[in-house]
Amino acid sequence: MDPKQLFPDAVTAECECDLRERLRAQRVGQFRALLAERDRFDALAPFIQAISRLNAGSAERAIAYLDTWPTTYFISRVLHHGLEPAAAATRLTAGLLFESMSDGSSPLADLELTFQTEVDGSIVVPHRAGRLVIDAFQGAPHTMRWECGADRARIYAAGSGRTAVEVPLPIRPGASSRISFTPCPPARPWGIPILDRGRELFFHFTRTPDAGGSTGSKAALSLDESLRAAFDALESTWPECIQWAKALIPAFAELEDEYTPGKRQSGSFGPGIPVYLTRVPDRHLHAEDIVHELQHQRFQLLVPADDWFGLWPCRSTVFVSPYRADLRPMAGIHLGVHAFVTVNEFRLRYIARAGSNEAVLKELVSLHHKNVFALRLIISSEVLKTPAAKAYYATVASAMSRHQAFLDSRMPDRLCQDGTLALERHLDYVRQSSKREVSYSRPTVEELAGYAQMLLQDGGGA
Repeated sequence: MDPKQLFPDAVTAECECDLRERLRAQRVGQFRALLAERDRFDALAPFIQAISRLNAGSAERAIAYLDTWPTTYFISRVLHHGLEPAAAATRLTAGLLFESMSDGSSPLADLELTFQTEVDGSIVVPHRAGRLVIDAFQGAPHTMRWECGADRARIYAAGSGRTAVEVPLPIRPGASSRISFTPCPPARPWGIPILDRGRELFFHFTRTPDAGGSTGSKAALSLDESLRAAFDALESTWPECIQWAKALIPAFAELEDEYTPGKRQSGSFGPGIPVYLTRVPDRHLHAEDIVHELQHQRFQLLVPADDWFGLWPCRSTVFVSPYRADLRPMAGIHLGVHAFVTVNEFRLRYIARAGSNEAVLKELVSLHHKNVFALRLIISSEVLKTPAAKAYYATVASAMSRHQAFLDSRMPDRLCQDGTLALERHLDYVRQSSKREVSYSRPTVEELAGYAQMLLQDGGGA
């Protein structure tokens, strides 16, 4: 990553190719990590065996299946986040029902699979971004046992004694009246699928909200409405973000039961993984959320953090975070700054185009003070190991200096004081709960510009 490219710029053909190669390397690497620990995960044996068969017949077919977000996501959840292997196995193997070997046979031949269908009787097929329904099992949840052959499968409802249903393999939608497949609708005009039941794919929040999560008390928009509004907002203010989203975000997942008036959350499990969202009541908010999650993905994919930051691997050394109520390792502070200084940059561009109201300005100034706190913490406590790391944070400091200049020229002093007081209240809470001494003072343009200049000089820049 060019240290000066804090913010998303145009995605060139060369850049897009580089992103694909980086994602492919990560995804194949996850599968290799699984193979190294395969003895721990008996439930994933059919998936591993089917991939091995694909690879023996055509390495290209195997790589194509591995080089997808569901494969790396579910393997990662098992290896690093405690997802039950049996739950991951159903999602990983569902897509293999559609795959064929070079001779046309199924890679699942002679394997027995178990699928727990959803409440409507469907099997979720993440690799195909849709749902598979077998006519005899629709309308209610079932545990289905599949006995797979080279060209067909016999399906039983486990424990029911029901006569088996036979379907052809590989599955070809439309080839049998017993099978139907419904793709997830795309978010328009993004052209990116909406996974309307994110919890079926084990997307859920495991953390407290990040900064900037207020929504007010209005009723929520549908996800389709808010994503359309987000596209319009980004297209008119920062179209490069749309290019990056299409390159890195394979789907949007809705957490359908997670809307709480006054709060919103978004998240992702890494580069090239769907962004999951709660519904929001205001038309611009998902644009902010997409910018936020996009920056997390860009950072994780492009920043050589172990090479740049001395405290990056230190998870036991924790600091007061302006974004969270719990103490955080320095890695969390880096990720927060990268995302939230960009959220404020989007807000300033949006304000320049569409104007603002007091609520937006309050969010802007409150987040700016949190960003400044984080920048000061990094400069005082982090080890920026390379000239590129220093140049990167010079870019961050320069952006914050511009943001401060806007606040000084446009913001009523009352709102600036409110933003400072909001951070001080947060720090008081953290101080009491963690027994850490911490303070904050209002920044100036000169202070932030001085950080940028100091970092450039230390890094050997002009």
